[in-house]
Amino acid sequence: MTPSGLRQWEYWITGTCDELCSLADLHVFVLVPHSELPKGKQPLRGKLVCKHRYDDTGKIVCYKVWYVTKGFAQRQGINYNKTTTPTAHLKSFQTIAHLGAALNWDLHQFDIKTAFLHGILPVEETAYMEQPFSFKVLGKEDWVMQLLKSIYGMKQAGHI
Repeated sequence: MTPSGLRQWEYWITGTCDELCSLADLHVFVLVPHSELPKGKQPLRGKLVCKHRYDDTGKIVCYKVWYVTKGFAQRQGINYNKTTTPTAHLKSFQTIAHLGAALNWDLHQFDIKTAFLHGILPVEETAYMEQPFSFKVLGKEDWVMQLLKSIYGMKQAGHI
């Protein structure tokens, strides 16, 4: 038992519920009946990725859960058209830091926690995904998630 009296699995369930609520709040998907899938389209499978977050002393401070798609099942030309991942080279950071120091600029770094969940999928790349097992919406257990935005694990997520 953890100090607060909850077992670890209870933290993971809470984390999963938080993740699914976050996806719904960001309008990443809408639920549609399985019968509305276009002919030949199969819903992508997903999986829950669970990680602990630790503080400086090594104590667990967060039970983080992501619902990701198994993007390895996607096929180019069918499920997506382009893939790129915007990455910066070390030389780019060095140049900006040098300019900032030389011109006495204030430089700030920030991170967008849900950056991949803001990219809107083009209509021709509309994807469908299964609801997570054991977390299906009551009364809509056989429905699938029509993805309106990219989600972690999709081949085109970095491009979008």
